Amino acid sequence: MTFSKKAAGLWDYGMVFFLLVVMFSLLENLTHRFLMHKIIPLPFLHTMGKHHMAHHRTMMPDNQCMDLNQKCSEHQDLLRDDKEMNLCLHASTLVLFLLGGGLVWLGVHLFYPRTISSLLLLGMIGVIAAYCILTWNTIHPFLHRQKTCAWLGLPGTWWLRVPWFRTLIFHHIGHHYYKKDEKKNYNVTLPLADHLFGTVNSLPPDLHQSWSEYLEFSSRQESLDLCFLNKPLFFPPPQKK
Repeated sequence: MTFSKKAAGLWDYGMVFFLLVVMFSLLENLTHRFLMHKIIPLPFLHTMGKHHMAHHRTMMPDNQCMDLNQKCSEHQDLLRDDKEMNLCLHASTLVLFLLGGGLVWLGVHLFYPRTISSLLLLGMIGVIAAYCILTWNTIHPFLHRQKTCAWLGLPGTWWLRVPWFRTLIFHHIGHHYYKKDEKKNYNVTLPLADHLFGTVNSLPPDLHQSWSEYLEFSSRQESLDLCFLNKPLFFPPPQKK
């Protein structure tokens, strides 16, 4: 006896799209938390962790990148030899996104009770992956007062007027503000998984206000170069007793 699936309807495609968002959020969270914040002695994963740890170690307290000529020698072996300062998604991370998307595609075809168009499914995966890459490569460099990535980054400053992008910026500021055991906010583009895992830290009101003023100033500028003329006040993170 053979079992044939019925064709998917509009509701099914909406449900699949939501499941894809959840899966990509989980992938981003777990990759950032357990692979990018650790040095794993495997060629592929070692490179990813090394580059991301260099990114954290070469940030000044106000989240601005250290000047290339002022980097301490202890960081030299961790730094990539480029101008992106480890702010953009590395090729190894993109490979993980592709592998994750492929596994999700296979899982939907095997386990979803309705027949999903392969073309539409690939299209949905492509849209979410493109959103994650564009968003990461736009807000992450800006947060550290560098221009958006030379490839796959949003141009101009218009996106600073979009409330969703501002929410993501505040979320990632919290990732750098808190240290060691208090570090949370591992999602950069899809923070759903942070809320599911309870790994969300809010900013202190004074720091939130300072960055709000900076974002308001930046959103009125014509270019990112003008945005960086101003910068938010720095408030040191709380010290452990």
